[in-house]
Amino acid sequence: MSPLKLSITRDSEVNFDTLIPSIPCSALETNPLTLAPMILSIDDNKICQKVNETILKKFGCFVELAGTSNEALQKMVKPYEMIFLEARLPDHRGEAFIDLIRYDERSANKKTPIVIITSWIESTLNKKYFSREIDAIFIKPILRHEFKTILQKYGVI
Repeated sequence: MSPLKLSITRDSEVNFDTLIPSIPCSALETNPLTLAPMILSIDDNKICQKVNETILKKFGCFVELAGTSNEALQKMVKPYEMIFLEARLPDHRGEAFIDLIRYDERSANKKTPIVIITSWIESTLNKKYFSREIDAIFIKPILRHEFKTILQKYGVI
């Protein structure tokens, strides 16, 4: 997508409602890229956060990062297109945190696709998380083409 170019002369009248009629002011305040899908990546590992952010930005996403579940909950008053969540955060068990996202009345992300990203695997993992309305589970590291597949599957890109 090419950037919008606008030439204004001294005698020009500009009606921004006709130039950008579909972008509400609240979207401009929360997402400076406005048309980019908003993604929340929650991981306590700074390296994993940077990897997720770098790859998601290459797909045109606006990425917000959270290192704890408490930090993420503060951000979840606004809606995201997708949430990537590390299963083991230091301040919440994964299942309890997912329940907060899905069932707390203040959450704007009750129906947002949630993708669990984890570096550990156990036999009950799928049952435990899919029963809590998780959309997908991936083992770290997630490769670029896997991010693309996830984003396409849920209509983010």
